[in-house]
Amino acid sequence: DWSSDVCSSDLADRVGANPDGLSRLLRVLISRGVFRRRRDGRYDLTALARTLRWDTPDSMAAFARFEGSPQHREHWSHCIDAVRTGEAVVPKLRGMEAFDWLETQSELSDVFNAAMTNTSDLAAGAVTAAYDFAGYRTIVDVAGGHGRLLAAILSATPTATGVLFDLPHVVAGAGPLLRKHGVAERVRIVEGSFFDAAPDGGDLYVLKNIIHDWPDDKAGQILKTLRAATPTGTTVALVECVIPPHDRDFLGKTMDLEMLIYNAGRERTG
Repeated sequence: DWSSDVCSSDLADRVGANPDGLSRLLRVLISRGVFRRRRDGRYDLTALARTLRWDTPDSMAAFARFEGSPQHREHWSHCIDAVRTGEAVVPKLRGMEAFDWLETQSELSDVFNAAMTNTSDLAAGAVTAAYDFAGYRTIVDVAGGHGRLLAAILSATPTATGVLFDLPHVVAGAGPLLRKHGVAERVRIVEGSFFDAAPDGGDLYVLKNIIHDWPDDKAGQILKTLRAATPTGTTVALVECVIPPHDRDFLGKTMDLEMLIYNAGRERTG
């Protein structure tokens, strides 16, 4: 059995870290419920730590990597400017809109797309349990990234087909995920921007965590684009984080500030 010092050294060798520095980091993380130290000095994963693995069904590794990236931390360092002005800081810092800038950062963009798949993984079970998709023949996932939510919906609704709609550089990476979940042959991929047009022919249009990215005027523009593409009676389902009226801790309250920092968007109260 290893002592804690030997275990720290072994872990430090594996990750290329200073043993003392890593031991001190682990001590902090253990106090927050990430990892635990056994009586023999070795370290174990907790349920929370397992979400940081890439190979688990509830992985949030990509999301954690995006949130911890140097670029993201830099954006948050300007939070006070967003609070002072009520305006997004990323466009001022990067010289272009947040999503346009992200497209220029190939590695970070890949992490971001994987992070969005993480959040869709997290939401998929709740969405398919809460909403009956059986009555819809064609389901359009608007700005659906790599299609994780659409894949879950189609898996739960074998009579439906899907349309995955997003920007060209985003949907270019959708194929492997759709094949992994066995729905690729039931999905038509359409490239485009929801500010310009939306695919027609859908019975249901799903937008997950899309409207929160934008201020009211641009959110309204997105919905008008959908309205122009759909006949009366078409259903639009918004999957969003609704801010509750209480003052207790709630992740959406932090995400609300993130939306402000990035794009002057917001989590809404209803």
